[in-house]
Amino acid sequence: MAFNVLIGNSDDHLKQTGLLLTSASGYSLAPVFDVLPHPTQLGLQALIIGNEGRVSSVSNLLSTPERFGLGMDEARSIVTDIYAVVQEASGFFEAAGCSGADVRMLSNVCTRFAADLT
Repeated sequence: MAFNVLIGNSDDHLKQTGLLLTSASGYSLAPVFDVLPHPTQLGLQALIIGNEGRVSSVSNLLSTPERFGLGMDEARSIVTDIYAVVQEASGFFEAAGCSGADVRMLSNVCTRFAADLT
C-alpha cells in the first residue's frame, strides 16, 4: 500500500494482490505486478488507505497503523525505507529504456512526497 501511494499507482485494486503457496502449511504475498505511476490520476487511491479514505498522502497512509498491527514508529520506518528506494526511480526507468522525458515525468511523480519524508 505504501509503495502504491509513493509511486503514484492509483490503480491499486484488490486484483493486484496475490498469494503464493510457499509450503504445505502457508502462503506469502506474491511479488508486485501491474504497478506503475499514473501521472494524470494522482490524488486518490482505488482503495481506502486511512482515516481520509482514498486520499493519496503520507499523512493518510500513516493515519491508522494499528489496523496493520504496527505502531506509528514502525509504520513511519516502513514508509521511509520504501521511499529510500522510490526516490531512486529515475535509475529504474532509465534501465527499463524509458525516454529522457518519460524518466523525468515518472520520477517527479515518484518523488512528489519528498518534503513529507525528509
